[in-house]
Order: sequence, then C-alpha cells, then structure tokens
Amino acid sequence: MCSLERQTPAGWQPVTVKEYPADMMYLGKQEQQGLLAARGVPHIAQLVEAFTFQESAASGESLVIVTEYAEGQSLCTVAKQLSQEAGWEQRRLPLMKTILAQISQALKQLHGRGWCHGDLNPTNVLVNLGSGPADVRVTIIDLGGSMPGQLGEFHRINSKQ
Repeated sequence: MCSLERQTPAGWQPVTVKEYPADMMYLGKQEQQGLLAARGVPHIAQLVEAFTFQESAASGESLVIVTEYAEGQSLCTVAKQLSQEAGWEQRRLPLMKTILAQISQALKQLHGRGWCHGDLNPTNVLVNLGSGPADVRVTIIDLGGSMPGQLGEFHRINSKQ
C-alpha cells in the first residue's frame, strides 16, 4: 500500500493505492465489493477507482484499488499518545464519545446495506484529532475482510464458543 496524488478538475487529491497480485485477487475483489457497498457512508474511506492490469504475459492479472487518503493515526496510537499527555483525563470522555459516535454511525449505515467490515480493530480506525472534540475526524479503512450478510448473521471470528 502506498499514498500518491491524482489530478482532478479541482487540483491534486491525495489517494491510497493498494495492489492485489493474482494469487490474492479474491481478497481485492472482496474489498472492492465492500467499498462499493460503503459508497457515500461517512467515516469510511471512499473508493476512488479500481482497475486490473498485467505487467507481463508470465505474471497474472493484478487488481489495484484506489481510495481517498485518510489523514490521521491509528486509534491505538492516538490512545497511547493521549494517555501520556498531561490533562488527558479531562479530554478523554469528550474525545472517546466523538470517536465512538463516528464509528457507530459508519457501521450502522454499512450494516444497513447488508455488509460488515469483517476486520474492525484499532489499526483500521484512523483518527485525526484536529484541535478538539468538535474537530475530530474518524475514518475506517481496510475493507479487505468485508462481507455481505444480514444483521444477526455477523459473528466474531476469534470468539471462544
């Protein structure tokens, strides 16, 4: 995965590019379908473009997925940094409420469209803190584990049963 810029009529736009080689194509198609299902859902990185290419006759076809670039650090990193700051206790509750509200809003809409993320964890949640709780921007990334399903069909993969 890498970050680049692409030219748009409004100027240059930063994007994230992920390539799935032939032997991982099924995962790329799964992510592409999840991103299509998440089109227009706030707080989920949006699909910009997806295309296939083949470098040579010997290599298989690769899928390239381009998504909007999401500013921020992983939720795990942000939580660690904030816990080390002086005065963290006063900021914790308002920030966590804002972060969890944005995650919840995104998942509610995604699940309402019959899809689940499939790999939601702190590394797949990017947080841009801005200057305070009102400026916090959460973006959920990496829908490579996403899958269709109806509410009630989603199961925790690593649960002890």
